[in-house]
Amino acid sequence: KMDNADTVIFRFALSSSGGDEDEGFAFDDFRVYNSDKITLLESFYNATEDGVVDAYIDLRNQVDNQSTASVAWINYFTELDMTSTSGRDDINRSNGIDPSARVGYYGIDEAPRSALEGEVQKLDGIDPDSELYIRGFTPSALGVAGLESKKFDITNFQLDTSAPSDILRISATFTAVQDFPDPKNEFSIRFMVIEKEITGVSIGQFSENDTLRNVLRKILPSAGGIVKQGAMTLGTSFTETVEWKINNVYDPTQLDVIAFIQNENATNGRREIFQAAVLNGDFSSKELILGVLDQLRNGDPFVIYPNPVDNQFKLEILNPVKDAMDWKIFDQTGKEVLTGQLPGGELSIDIETKQLPSGVFLLQLTHGETIYEPKRIVVIHE
Repeated sequence: KMDNADTVIFRFALSSSGGDEDEGFAFDDFRVYNSDKITLLESFYNATEDGVVDAYIDLRNQVDNQSTASVAWINYFTELDMTSTSGRDDINRSNGIDPSARVGYYGIDEAPRSALEGEVQKLDGIDPDSELYIRGFTPSALGVAGLESKKFDITNFQLDTSAPSDILRISATFTAVQDFPDPKNEFSIRFMVIEKEITGVSIGQFSENDTLRNVLRKILPSAGGIVKQGAMTLGTSFTETVEWKINNVYDPTQLDVIAFIQNENATNGRREIFQAAVLNGDFSSKELILGVLDQLRNGDPFVIYPNPVDNQFKLEILNPVKDAMDWKIFDQTGKEVLTGQLPGGELSIDIETKQLPSGVFLLQLTHGETIYEPKRIVVIHE
């Protein structure tokens, strides 16, 4: 692959083996063309696992060695191989569902691992401790993937600047550039909200001096994507719009979006990526609405959600503690109506309220001699 080359000269060095057989060479299916296919690389980690930083740096170097803007890279922080005593990292806690969905989608059972263009490479017989095994593909594979022809165009990929500052609204048009005659076709479209750079924070084995790139924050409209079925002809086009209320990110101005269309019908274990695109929009006006993790990071000792609640809510703390924490719920007369514990080492617990009447209650959390300020809970039974 050659960037910004006005002139390209091919030279071939030939030699003879000295044999009696006629020798020569020929080109079959030879093409010279501008590649406009964007390669999609999806990488999966457990941020608390030993060696994850080296694995991430190796992958980053592989991406940086490719031509400019030829690779759309997404990093997922998962619960794979969760053996570390440090527990889930902040990124995974803020959204563990979407990374887990992609883990299940590809059938990945260990980390680090990568899916290149919709395929997790088979690594039988390769040393599990080698860079190749951990990376999941050879260095040349990343470059070769970009030489494939696109099967869809992604155009009009844009950020709606009229949306409120805390809303991310984006749209794109997907157009087939070839015929898809099979009536059993099933394609999916996903918009992946990423945080381009995260710096100055400790996340699992990553220190404040490490810079994390292209970290998944949200899959829109959902992890399952937008599904298109049936035969399609050249020129078939559809425009999709999705939106998200921004929360649980470190810096909303660092957001970006990667869109791609993927074949849901696997061929030899591969779910082909027909095309990907990176928005690179202007997110400077976007603001952060504090989510659960943001409230905890900002000093709130615990959070409860949803609130108001019908039959069950979640109590969550930022970091696990060794000993159990006691919780109590009081009604408006000060009467204790429910009690329980958040077990030591746990980050959250689900508390049922279906036995309580509709009304306003207070939840008090204690840890040893420490009594935290109570929080109000509104119970509304539908």
